[in-house]
Amino acid sequence: MIKAAENELVVERFIPCGIELMPRLWSEPALISKWWGPVGFSTTTHSIDFRAGGEWRFTMHGPDGTDYENLIRYTYIDENRITYDHLTPPTNELHFRAEISMESVSGGVTKMTFKMIFVDAATKKQICDEFGAADGLYQTTERLVKEAELITLVESACSSLGQAVGRMHGVVSRVPADKLDWSPSDSARTTIHLVAHCGYSLGWIKSMLTGVPYPGATTEIGDREQREFEREFTDIETALALLDERSEEWMAYVRTLSVEDLNRIIDLPFGLGQMRVRDAFGAAAWHTNDHCAQIEYIQTILGDRGWGF
Repeated sequence: MIKAAENELVVERFIPCGIELMPRLWSEPALISKWWGPVGFSTTTHSIDFRAGGEWRFTMHGPDGTDYENLIRYTYIDENRITYDHLTPPTNELHFRAEISMESVSGGVTKMTFKMIFVDAATKKQICDEFGAADGLYQTTERLVKEAELITLVESACSSLGQAVGRMHGVVSRVPADKLDWSPSDSARTTIHLVAHCGYSLGWIKSMLTGVPYPGATTEIGDREQREFEREFTDIETALALLDERSEEWMAYVRTLSVEDLNRIIDLPFGLGQMRVRDAFGAAAWHTNDHCAQIEYIQTILGDRGWGF
């Protein structure tokens, strides 16, 4: 909390996301329900009309099972400011007014100031004593910080994988058709097998994130199993279809992860140790990009003379 007038509660937070994400966090029921309210509370949205004059009707469910009906009526909304009246059904008595200001700062961070304005100091004291408003505001905005961090990490990872898969399609398109099933040595993968390998690997990288470790105990066992799988692919279209399918499955899964999942510890393959989920997000993209580089190397061996655009 920061110093404020006697009838106000004010908290300032640095939210780890770009300011462009803030309207989604405030208006999409699936997102706002993940952070709204103090720790232990959950929220059910009945309707939301996120505009000046619009209303948000919702029920907050307390950790003891008590339900609290709420009504918010928005009075002003733009990209930098949200103001609303918080009303208490069924009488719709004014509970407090809120002003939320947002400012974009460097590094994709948004400075948010959340102000609750009560009728007078006595009302503020009563609500703080009865409902723990000060702690509630602090906990609610802390949950917002964590949810914004999760979304930023997940969407960055999904964007990176999408770019890597797009790169894979591009480099494959420049390999001559009669060389797609060719490799520079007996131990090297062909272009078809490299693409199938990336699709296969995305599947087990997803499984690893769920807490299921890769079944191969050693790199030798893993390599043998992977190459047996890859040999089933004899055309590039099927291999690319697998890559697209597995990348979509990977992105769909990571978008279901919760704040609590970020610091969950997972086992790495081949006895390489352990890692937090948040630190393993990049594996899908860098692994795919590494094998894109191998296909580009094949093009170099073939005497690549394309412009690449």
